[in-house]
Amino acid sequence: FAVGSTSYIILACTGAETLNTITGGTTGHVLLIENTDTECTIADDDDATAADAIDLTGTATNDVGALKKVIGLLYNGTDWVQISESDN
Repeated sequence: FAVGSTSYIILACTGAETLNTITGGTTGHVLLIENTDTECTIADDDDATAADAIDLTGTATNDVGALKKVIGLLYNGTDWVQISESDN
């Protein structure tokens, strides 16, 4: 999806879906993503080989959504780097 100037996204999937990239970010953009179901997966691209890829903390492990789980990401001009996670 594209974020534009948005800083908060509610992620709601209508079935098993995987998020691989986020477009529209600007350098320094902080984005909070809140999951509202368990069907969304955020793909971890540890090497950030694709433009606008998501690099989650730790080794290459995708993040499976959980109710009210919030992930914080920072756009460094090339890709999104995870800065926080809250499991509620």
